[in-house]
Amino acid sequence: MNNVFDVNVLGYKLTISTDKDEKYVKQLSSDLNKKLSEIKRGNNSIANMDLLILTALELVDEIIVMRNDMEKAKGGVEKLSRILDEKISCIQREISLFQK
Repeated sequence: MNNVFDVNVLGYKLTISTDKDEKYVKQLSSDLNKKLSEIKRGNNSIANMDLLILTALELVDEIIVMRNDMEKAKGGVEKLSRILDEKISCIQREISLFQK
């Protein structure tokens, strides 16, 4: 079931239909407006469309950086998992030798 909410972005009222709850949608629009304000601070005379495009590019950049960081972390976790598996196997062999 979709919920319908009004949000305000750059002073424009938008009506959206989503399966998300109202608190989440309000947080999204609040975060977007904060990001828009951050970028506008350095570019006071920027047109709204340009501001939206710059903000979208900034947000996509953040997503790509986070995705790359997650992939690196995933690789590190997988490596640590292999090392732990090897150590556990080694310990199990030592225990079996000790029990004989």
